[in-house]
Amino acid sequence: MIQPQNSSQVSISLRIINFFSVQFAVRSGGHSPNLNWASIGHEGLPLDLQHLNAVRLSSDGTFASLGPGARWGDVYATLDAEKKVVAGGREPSIGVGGLILGAGLSHVSNQFGLVADNMKNFEVVLANGSIVGASVASNTDLFWALKGGGSNFGIVTQFDLYTLPISQLWVQINIYAVDQVRDLLAIYQAWQLGGASDVKSSIEFSIALDYAAVTLIYSEPSAQPPPAFSPFFNSTGLQPVQVALPGTNLTYHELNVVLGSALPTGPAR
Repeated sequence: MIQPQNSSQVSISLRIINFFSVQFAVRSGGHSPNLNWASIGHEGLPLDLQHLNAVRLSSDGTFASLGPGARWGDVYATLDAEKKVVAGGREPSIGVGGLILGAGLSHVSNQFGLVADNMKNFEVVLANGSIVGASVASNTDLFWALKGGGSNFGIVTQFDLYTLPISQLWVQINIYAVDQVRDLLAIYQAWQLGGASDVKSSIEFSIALDYAAVTLIYSEPSAQPPPAFSPFFNSTGLQPVQVALPGTNLTYHELNVVLGSALPTGPAR
């Protein structure tokens, strides 16, 4: 395994890998727990970017520079201290690099698009070891390709991501029994056909073996449940068995802490 400390060491690593024609794979957060999924065999080299994990806010606060090895929980915690936020992963343990290069869903994708849509610039190490920038003004084809194209076009060593004009979210988390799922899906569809036109509204819906969880998220604070979610509050025939989090105004970081409390804390791999 190679664990570079900066972009220059990534460049050197690629030159060595190319010289010896070694198979390699790039790892950001290593979110997948599945061993041997890198498709490089026992003689291949993982290029592990966990030490490229810096999180820095620009002097004017308009964008944040993120290392690919950072995890979204650390990103939100660092930026929360500056009262800033960027679109990013919905679980704190997810790595920055893999999510953005796969386009990336966030809590506010309805309003601000995919995470990759909010990119300002990529710092990229190309296959020949050269380090370039990719933005709307420079290497534009590479900029377009990286916004969802995965790790096929180079190794990104820094992501510059625009900050969002939001401060707090309204959030409620409801837990339902599995025998309520059919009715729950009908209400979810009613939201999709009506409430989803309010782009500030978002729903994260998961069905497990013994429960279903619905997280209602609105991208501005509110004293009452936003009207976009009325199908979930006007249905007399479907009530949650537990309101895990009553309607509350939270920062992006606080929401991440709440959601992270229900997830494993150790590294996946």
